[in-house]
Amino acid sequence: MDMKTMTYIEVQNDFKCYLETLQSEPVVIIKEGHPIAVTISFEDAEDFLFGEQAKKAGEEGFIGTNESEAVLQKILNTPC
Repeated sequence: MDMKTMTYIEVQNDFKCYLETLQSEPVVIIKEGHPIAVTISFEDAEDFLFGEQAKKAGEEGFIGTNESEAVLQKILNTPC
């Protein structure tokens, strides 16, 4: 994956450009010639975090959508 690079000074001097770039691609921030951070948009962060949670849930044996619907239907169709 290609990522835009910006120096620490460029980010400081043109924060608006930095934020606009984040909406379409990750940004690697360079300071003194070395990468110090990779930043992503909030939306990408949410996708990553929720994707990791879903993966973990699957690995731990949580039931999926079809199984959840079947359980709920059984509950709804059971007389009190």
